[in-house]
Amino acid sequence: DVYDIAARAGVADHLDELAREMRQRLIVMLGAGTDNGPALVTTVVNRPKIVRGSDPLLAGFRPSRVPEKVLQARLFGGNAADRTSVERIDPTWVHGRDRDPRISSLRGATVAVLGCGSVGGPVAMTLARAGVGKLILVDKQTLTGANVGRHPLGVGSIGAAKTSELAKRIRSDLPHIKVECHNSLVQDLLLGADCPLAGVDLIVSALGDWPSESLLDEWQSALTRRLPIVYGWTEPHAAAGHAIVVFGSTDRLRDGLDATGSPHLIATRWIHETRSYEPACGAAFDPYGPVELGFITSMVAQTALDALLGQAASATHRIWLARRTFIEAAGGTWSDELRAIAPEALDGATMIERRWSRTAKDLAA
Repeated sequence: DVYDIAARAGVADHLDELAREMRQRLIVMLGAGTDNGPALVTTVVNRPKIVRGSDPLLAGFRPSRVPEKVLQARLFGGNAADRTSVERIDPTWVHGRDRDPRISSLRGATVAVLGCGSVGGPVAMTLARAGVGKLILVDKQTLTGANVGRHPLGVGSIGAAKTSELAKRIRSDLPHIKVECHNSLVQDLLLGADCPLAGVDLIVSALGDWPSESLLDEWQSALTRRLPIVYGWTEPHAAAGHAIVVFGSTDRLRDGLDATGSPHLIATRWIHETRSYEPACGAAFDPYGPVELGFITSMVAQTALDALLGQAASATHRIWLARRTFIEAAGGTWSDELRAIAPEALDGATMIERRWSRTAKDLAA
């Protein structure tokens, strides 16, 4: 039956070629078109077993002298074929089961993720799973034990560069995604003669560092083409998060920041110091977990996809607000600026969208 199907399809010569190699088994995939796309099944044609030193394929002939028709009849004779399962892992199936119209555009896109920590790491993984064809990862730091609880990487990556370990993870999970790593400072890349960021389609900055991002802002404004950059960061306890997309030219990151890089609009206020410090070394950190952070990294990744696909305008500012009860339990409250621009959103658990403001006076605009 398998040979007959192949013969009627005009491809039996492939089975004849495989038969001459006398493999232990031939795996044959059969496909058919349906209203919902191609359907695939797989069957296995097994080589007849050798019994007491007698090989049914060669009986009566030397190994190199078996007539092709005899070999064909013996291999594809009366033995039952076995069934086996088949899984598609091509990009259009993995990313949307052939039904996501965005995949062709995303597969051809290159996105650079600057900063691969608790925000940039999950965003990079999400963009890979969304189908972005190539990622360029930039970060100078190594993974520590304190990072593991809110990072895609686990304890096996402690002490290794975040970029290279994320690249290994993506290549293992999604081998069709290309990943390029730069274990270096962003400033070194931007000031270099051959900057790898110059040819990308989108940059996501999760640096949270004003000196680095101010240089990136200047670099973008000097470009001769429109290159969208998405900036993402969290507020204390991940009670609120921000995603900004700017395309350069007339819109800049610094439009919504003061001279020290602090945003004019802050969603939350706190009655106590929000930063915590590690013992001994005294390194400062913001205490929040992966659950609270997940809403923010998803918003940043969605903003990146929207910018890639032309669904987000320049100077778009999105703000994720956690539940009001969560913020109050952590000792915080909504800022006066947020109350003024979004009085309908004060219960939280929502996202608001506005234009990235130029000055503090524009907040109510």
